[in-house]
Amino acid sequence: MRPRHQTIVRRYAVWHVLRRAKRRPHRPATRHHARERLLLAVRLLAWLEAEGHELEELSQADFDRWLVGGPPARAEIRDFIRWAQRQGLVGDLRVPLRRHSQPSDFLSTDQRWEALHRCILDTSLPLNVRVAGALLLLFALGPTALTTMKVEQVVEHDDGVELLVGRTPIRLPHSVADLVLQQRKVDDEALTGWLFPGQHPGRHLNPGSLAARIKQCLGIGIRPSRNAALAHLAKELPVPVLADYLGLAHTTASQWAGLVERQWAKYIVLRRAGEPGAT
Repeated sequence: MRPRHQTIVRRYAVWHVLRRAKRRPHRPATRHHARERLLLAVRLLAWLEAEGHELEELSQADFDRWLVGGPPARAEIRDFIRWAQRQGLVGDLRVPLRRHSQPSDFLSTDQRWEALHRCILDTSLPLNVRVAGALLLLFALGPTALTTMKVEQVVEHDDGVELLVGRTPIRLPHSVADLVLQQRKVDDEALTGWLFPGQHPGRHLNPGSLAARIKQCLGIGIRPSRNAALAHLAKELPVPVLADYLGLAHTTASQWAGLVERQWAKYIVLRRAGEPGAT
């Protein structure tokens, strides 16, 4: 990459992406979000170099060509373009909004509680699968969030155990708390600092490996399990509380609350339509 483009990426990283990331909860999703923003900026600038152009020369036609030549996630380059416009590095470009599809894959209530019951009581299952499965099914914590969790995020008090994920500690049910404390002891020998230590010294368990183990042992997929847990939490908790517990953006928590509200309203309509004498 040309030295000037390297300087632009460095400025964008230090003065915008990383500064904003530091104001958010320290969790894997925040790091992933920042990394993806930087990678998109690098890819756009590398494409411009291959085309023989500078960033200031980027036209709407060429920009549209770059956007349609890749996956829909390229629309997230909006963040870099807006920053570059404020810096006077690029002209008036329009970035189309990315359309997010509504989640449609959910575990049923019976499937969710059956899997959770197995996590708590089935001692034939591997301990890390039981712990990860319970935290996934109860609190929508996916493999990346789980495997990058430190033992210090498990806080034991005289009256219970809390898990530090977002801004507000999550008080664990006693049955799940016992499992989590057992899992924390695994690191007493490994001394990695990770709640889910991997096979290699100092490394945490691979998220893909954990997802495969959950699927194999419990017969549930990560996405439908996480969707079901988030839908349940969004129905039970106010938006600010949900966001603070899980470290979600308030917009994300609001979207889930809105989805649950729409699903509930649809259920009421269908229920009434099936009642005798309903019109």
